[in-house]
Amino acid sequence: MGTTTTIRGKSMKKAIGIVRVSKEDGRKGESFSSPKDQCDDMRRLAAEQGWQLTIPEPHEINISGNSQLADRPQLSRAVMAVQTGQADAIVGATTERLWWNQEVRAQVLRLVIEAEGEVWSCDEGLLTTESAAEEFSGTVRLAADRFRRRQDAEKARKAQVRAVARGVVPWSDVTFGYRLIEEGERKGSWESVPEQAAIVQRAFQMRAEGGTIKEVSAWLARQGVTAKPRTCREHKHIEPMEDCRACCADAKPISYHGVQTLLRSRTLLGEIRFGQLTNLEAFEPIVERDLFERVQRRILVREPRAPSQRILARLSVLRCGTCGSAMVVGSAHHSQYALYRCPPTGDCPRRVTIAAPMVERAVVEAVKKDLADEVGRASAAAHIRAAADAVDQARENYRAAFQAFSDFTDEITRARLLQLKKQWDEAQEQLDQLGGPDAAAKLQPALHWDWLSVEAKRDLIRATVKGVRITPAGAQPGGRITIAMVSGEILVQ
Repeated sequence: MGTTTTIRGKSMKKAIGIVRVSKEDGRKGESFSSPKDQCDDMRRLAAEQGWQLTIPEPHEINISGNSQLADRPQLSRAVMAVQTGQADAIVGATTERLWWNQEVRAQVLRLVIEAEGEVWSCDEGLLTTESAAEEFSGTVRLAADRFRRRQDAEKARKAQVRAVARGVVPWSDVTFGYRLIEEGERKGSWESVPEQAAIVQRAFQMRAEGGTIKEVSAWLARQGVTAKPRTCREHKHIEPMEDCRACCADAKPISYHGVQTLLRSRTLLGEIRFGQLTNLEAFEPIVERDLFERVQRRILVREPRAPSQRILARLSVLRCGTCGSAMVVGSAHHSQYALYRCPPTGDCPRRVTIAAPMVERAVVEAVKKDLADEVGRASAAAHIRAAADAVDQARENYRAAFQAFSDFTDEITRARLLQLKKQWDEAQEQLDQLGGPDAAAKLQPALHWDWLSVEAKRDLIRATVKGVRITPAGAQPGGRITIAMVSGEILVQ
């Protein structure tokens, strides 16, 4: 571990911490602890070294350590900060969190060291290539890490192949009707739960005999089937227990979508299908194949509908005031009246419906008002477009210089980058004063809205409207439609 030194006359180093995770895999909250652990490790190192540590967000999530520097947003910005004198060091929790690409390692170390900066990792300390031995050692360690990762992936794949062949399910959720076998030769596989299996069989029979998904869902709810059943880690059960706070305190009846998923699940045939791996006789089936296929034939394959020409269709700006779901286009009285409604497949306790012309008129008026205000603030369209072009050119010049670091000496690099960054900032400031890059597009549409195509109108709605909340009739005094504009203005109609 290195010692604290003074760089460029500063009494405390400014360090930038890099957090990287290759795959999030749907993890949230406490189950996704890697970023927090990385931050804690870097903060401990910063305290030991007396650094002023900054860990920028968003973190590099779902980014491979094998990515090129241009595809590493926070790492590339950190290198730029060291090059321009805004930071003194780059730090990662481990070297493999910083990179496991030899080319990126060599590039970052060269650029940072040339700028008199440092790169650290909590596991190896100061990373440097000042001597042949240090360069060789770092290269060998990185190659070994890369070898281990690839070898681990190959071993994991072989383990998955063996597991599926033995009937072991390679995912955690257990389909309703089964339970996980936790001991014995078949550990990791599933076995049927007779009481639950009978419920599943009856649900399939109801659907095969013509019952709707809604009717099957209601029947399953009456049997006490809950959403996303899973084995409780504490009580080792699937069905709800009154005294179990671990998984049953907030248990809800199975949803419409949950019933659809259950009726399509081939695990009920005793099959495991995991990517290209299959085992068609992994465990005891609950549903007979003939009955399963009859239910699948009940799922009608519809021709794709023509895209709706309703102006708010597929924008996801209209939200149900009860459940928050995006509202969809519908109709009433044999398609005589167009409307927007809460999705029929959800579990909203009080679905919202509103006449399409009414809400469209309110949104269009709000957009026109917002665009008219922009017209008053913006200058001529040609002037705005020229300012936007200047920003684009300055940005490209800056990025091109960053990609061509090797063409400059370190002093020339810093001076040139600072000059290009200043030009970019000045161009952006000029454009912001004129109303931003969308100001030119908003000049004429505000005056000639009816001339625009449906897609052009939707583009302007996306640019100006943050969201529209529709409340049930009589639930809110003053109006059912609440429009939140991007500018921050809230309109109620």
